Amino acid sequence: MDLTPEIKEQLGIVDNRKDFYFKVENAVIDGYMEYDEETGKEVHKDYFSNIYEKMVFIVLSRYANNNGGIAFPSISTIARNALCGATKVRECIKSLEKKGFIKKVTRPKTNKDNDSNLYSVKNIEQIEVLKKKPLKEDVSIPTSPHEVATSPDEPYKELHKKNYKKNHDSIKNANLDIFEKLFEEFGINYTTKNQSSIKKLLFKMSQEAVIVYLKETYTNISSSPGVENIAALFSAKIEKQERQVTAAARKAIALREKQIEEEKKSLNTQNTSIELTFYALSEKERLRIEKEAFALFSQEQNIDSGIMAKMRENNYFMYFQTLKKYISIVLNL
Repeated sequence: MDLTPEIKEQLGIVDNRKDFYFKVENAVIDGYMEYDEETGKEVHKDYFSNIYEKMVFIVLSRYANNNGGIAFPSISTIARNALCGATKVRECIKSLEKKGFIKKVTRPKTNKDNDSNLYSVKNIEQIEVLKKKPLKEDVSIPTSPHEVATSPDEPYKELHKKNYKKNHDSIKNANLDIFEKLFEEFGINYTTKNQSSIKKLLFKMSQEAVIVYLKETYTNISSSPGVENIAALFSAKIEKQERQVTAAARKAIALREKQIEEEKKSLNTQNTSIELTFYALSEKERLRIEKEAFALFSQEQNIDSGIMAKMRENNYFMYFQTLKKYISIVLNL
């Protein structure tokens, strides 16, 4: 089929596929994973609204194979191959155009009656990347002693969403046979439940990191006294993505907690000007001082604000000690 340079430019033709097979982007089948803020979990999504829309896209991809990236089947031909009616085809084409997955150009005959349209099939993932909004950088400071600092869109969640596709790809590229052999070494059945746990771990960690985690967890469970069913506890731990803490580690944690408690008691008895001055202020004034100190800290230190937010929520004493230098500056002490 001969196309004018103008039409080729309008359609943005960059492909020249010629063979007995046709190309369909992996994303058509794979879909994508997206972070669901309501559930706090990753969920599988499809780029298409329904199976008919997907089939219409595949059919157009098929016809674009041998025509320089251009497809021009009639509505009836598309309907026959997509196993749906002509009305449904028109609905799907309209939706695909709106999403940017295809571009349509009406092709008139010489008698000005419309012939079959021209279609250019686009790269789905490139289209979706262009739709992404940039991250917001504004960070809000807590307004009460128990409030957690957040950004408007919580940057660490946005970062998680941006990296999710990469993590999804890591699952597809992972050698899952390695994990089956590893379970054999452990003497634990590689059940469907355990396979599911491995895939979930691969969403968050590299293959190497998952292997290290599994070996560490198995070793710690095996060396823990009083464990009657190692396989059951191991499966439960990896399903919840928890680590098995050894007796030595528990002892170290307990010692550190004791030290923190002693430091708190010491702080209450020390007549340091910073603590006395700060806690002598009203709650409103302390929050103002804390905001200014946090701003100074953020300017000087390159640290994830999400980490500081979690520290403030879980261990205010440690949070205060981290900001103590900057609180002193704000107080002019």
